[in-house]
Amino acid sequence: MTDLLLADVRPWGGPPVDLLVTGDRITDVVPAGSGSDGGRVEGGGLLALPGGRVVVRDGELLV
Repeated sequence: MTDLLLADVRPWGGPPVDLLVTGDRITDVVPAGSGSDGGRVEGGGLLALPGGRVVVRDGELLV
């Protein structure tokens, strides 16, 4: 079960994708626009994550 969907983000500066997050770990990377599970955080193609760990506290994304 996915806890969070980070939509349209650019992990490691690459092309936009959707990241599926379970707990505090990125569990899957799918083409942008194809993720549908979990709470949605819209990245707008601007958010770039440097690594494979994210922190979500009280529904807020902390990187």
